[in-house]
Amino acid sequence: MRGALLFDTASYDSDIENYIVPFLQELCITSDMLKYVFVSHNHCDHAGGLNEFMKRYPETCIISRCPKIKEQYGDYNVLVPEDGETVLGVLRAVTIPGHTMDCCAIYDTRTKTMISGDCLQLYGIYGSGEWGSSISFPKSHIDAVNKLQKMGIQHILTAHEYHPYGYSYEGETVKKALDVCVDALNEIKDMILKNPHADDGEISALRNSLNLPTLGAHIVSAVRRELLEMKCNTYLFDFDGTLVDSMPSFVSVMLRILDENNIKYGDDIVKIITPLGYGGTAEYFNKLGVPTSKEEMMKVMNEYAYNEYAYNIGAKANVVAVLTELKERGASLNVLTASPHSVLDICLKRLQMYELFDNVWSCDDFLTTKADPQIYVKAAEKLGVPVDSVLFLDDNYNADKTAKSAGMKVCGVYDSSSAEYVDEIKSVADHYIYDFKELLNI
Repeated sequence: MRGALLFDTASYDSDIENYIVPFLQELCITSDMLKYVFVSHNHCDHAGGLNEFMKRYPETCIISRCPKIKEQYGDYNVLVPEDGETVLGVLRAVTIPGHTMDCCAIYDTRTKTMISGDCLQLYGIYGSGEWGSSISFPKSHIDAVNKLQKMGIQHILTAHEYHPYGYSYEGETVKKALDVCVDALNEIKDMILKNPHADDGEISALRNSLNLPTLGAHIVSAVRRELLEMKCNTYLFDFDGTLVDSMPSFVSVMLRILDENNIKYGDDIVKIITPLGYGGTAEYFNKLGVPTSKEEMMKVMNEYAYNEYAYNIGAKANVVAVLTELKERGASLNVLTASPHSVLDICLKRLQMYELFDNVWSCDDFLTTKADPQIYVKAAEKLGVPVDSVLFLDDNYNADKTAKSAGMKVCGVYDSSSAEYVDEIKSVADHYIYDFKELLNI
């Protein structure tokens, strides 16, 4: 496919008329030729002219990893690229989180040239603002820079004059510039370690005395949080058997359907079906020989389960108290469960837990099951954080194993229904708790 791609849309609507359109005309690029506009991230000096641009070029496909852009421009064609996804045959999207979580560069495979926008900050920009090493997600950024080091990039073009190498890096300077991206963050980390009693404002002031671009205290906070403390601040909880003592009821409902249809099943049936949700379990039961349709079976499951979740099932020991304390600490608390909202929401609300969570998700919201690694990746994307910064908690071995394979940190949770699989869960988990109070020390 032949065509043209525009990288970013300047700062203001007026920039489109005054600069972008004349530039495209000078290059003889017509609206038919302009296939894509690539928005590196949703800051005003890069996406500020997008609205006016799309009014003039409505057939152009927007490429952006920013959820807000996808939502705001839903009437247009919006492509959310995966890392390495190729457009126009030769241009490859390269995800470089750090400045923002949705930061993305474009890489020309023909010339090995990357346009990075603000993705790479080095020591930052000299100016009136706090533009020094503006990396809010340092751990993800270091991982991304390590990826770039292996790509064989020959030329990098940036959006601003980043200290000390400016706008354009070629040859050996590419490696030096990438090294500075990591060194700048590690130098902040070293300052924190050498000054253990200094707060973030004092560390930034110390750094700014070195005549480098002015560093904000919020960047010091990010380095302290992600490169030193490494305490989890984003939690993703299973529901059944993790937050509530519902596994006996869940098992009873599911096995009742098999028993009513005289279907034989193995000792590992609970381990198999727990991550699947009602829909996935119904499909599995169909394979075992239950003749009822998936839709009708799910209806029966809901009927059998509703009263238990609405009136009887209780929270597990210490769950509410621990969740409350984590919330007070500023943690992001979220639920991802195989149970449908029809029983999930009413149970959490009755137990006065619902309002503690930032998001309450059923697998139905993702149109897949917890046996699919992508559900964990998608959950992290919705949370706007790297997948490896999320701590997933579940009492089921298969769910824990799959979340781990997707890149999440995993904490196994003891439940009597999975007691025989404790050693298996521990073999894949980063942590294991028998009592919810133990979570406060992770």
